[in-house]
Amino acid sequence: MEETNIFFHALAYIAFIVLSGIAFLISFIFFVVRISQGHAHRWGWLGAGIITILIMLFSIFLFVHKVVNTVKDLGHHVEQKFEESMDELQKLDSSYQYTKLNTNDAVKKLKEFEALNNQTNAPKEFYVYYGFNDYYIMPLTYPFSLHSSDVLETAALYNEKNVAEYNINDNGEIETGLSEITEFAFDNSAIIAKTKSETNPYAVFSLVNDEMRMSQCSSKAQAFKTARKEYGYRGYDTLISVLEYNKLFK
Repeated sequence: MEETNIFFHALAYIAFIVLSGIAFLISFIFFVVRISQGHAHRWGWLGAGIITILIMLFSIFLFVHKVVNTVKDLGHHVEQKFEESMDELQKLDSSYQYTKLNTNDAVKKLKEFEALNNQTNAPKEFYVYYGFNDYYIMPLTYPFSLHSSDVLETAALYNEKNVAEYNINDNGEIETGLSEITEFAFDNSAIIAKTKSETNPYAVFSLVNDEMRMSQCSSKAQAFKTARKEYGYRGYDTLISVLEYNKLFK
């Protein structure tokens, strides 16, 4: 509909220019004829010719102005469509599963934790990039995530506050020193992790304000007690395996 209106407007401008040109030509011819005859109305035809040529020039100006604005609008429209197409292509990138933002319960819960911690800069890619091939990434409370290689038996905790592109290697992720995690529980405040360590198999790590604070514990009971008393943990008392947690994002 918009393209049709532009077309008819262009035709109207062109028709007005042509009619003005014809009127000028007629006025000029009559002026030449009348001036050769010494006719009293010769100056009237001259005035009519001047008026019609001014109308024609004004019509040409309006037409050119309209064309320029239309081209500008078309350029902006094409640029906008191009940007939208690029966004759609990015969303179609198989490495990012953007649909999980609105459909996955685990992601929705993580975004609640984000709000509780007053985080406002969490990129959506943090929640929808889950690794590639046999390298698995599972988001926790932003900016922390679990990374696992080969099989989903153990995982390591990383801080991804400096990551801008998630689907590339060496992207600025920070090691926290907590690794070989087999089971864990977490909320917006802390993660309680069972590891393969023989001396202190449990650890509590803060997930708030980049404290990078960790406590080693010898038992599950001690770990939960420490988490609640020293880290403000208010989550579940049960642990989930790395494999079970990974399945929440399928």
